[in-house]
Amino acid sequence: MDKIDLEKRELQGKNCKKLLYENKIPGVIYNSKAESKMCQIDRGTAEKILQGITSSTMILANYAGQSIKVLVKEVDTDPRRDTLRHISFFEVDENVETTFEIPLELTGIAPAVKNNLGVLIQPTSSLIVKCKSKDLVPQIEVDVSSLENVGDFLLGKDIEIPEKLKLTNPEEEENYTVATITEMQREEPEEPLEEEEEGEGIEEGEGEEDADTSEEGDSHQEEKDE
Repeated sequence: MDKIDLEKRELQGKNCKKLLYENKIPGVIYNSKAESKMCQIDRGTAEKILQGITSSTMILANYAGQSIKVLVKEVDTDPRRDTLRHISFFEVDENVETTFEIPLELTGIAPAVKNNLGVLIQPTSSLIVKCKSKDLVPQIEVDVSSLENVGDFLLGKDIEIPEKLKLTNPEEEENYTVATITEMQREEPEEPLEEEEEGEGIEEGEGEEDADTSEEGDSHQEEKDE
């Protein structure tokens, strides 16, 4: 579990620009009780923890001498400079069930792909579940080794979900298409360009014209000989 230091933040609103100039990123920590605490984090640390994390990656944060577990819930960036402007954290209560978005990771090799019969597509990349933070997993694995032919698919109900994770909307999520095999697009042979065919016709016409000119020349020569 990654560890970070979150400092208390005094500056608010437009004054937060001063923090950005000091390589500090303003942020906020909120919880399930709708309580919030302003914070700030070193830019280098923020950029580092954002690499490779998911919406369910737990982070151990030190805030005002207190150790808390948080998730990164929202990141705001400057659209012109592509730089961080703000981070929202969610403080997790280990004793309360919370809603999480868990990414799905495809594992194994689909025979249809191995035999060049089709292409593997993943229409659904995550599921919404409810659980306690101690039971949270970074991702849910989906084995695609049963997909042998074009048209084969896996639904949400085909996935082995950890026992302590509950789908928030099972009737809907169980029918999500998680992975499927679609037909490969095959390249059609290229047809000759019409311009080339027209060009060949012009050359033939020019040849006939040259032949007519040559015949006229021979006729004039015969008249002079006579």
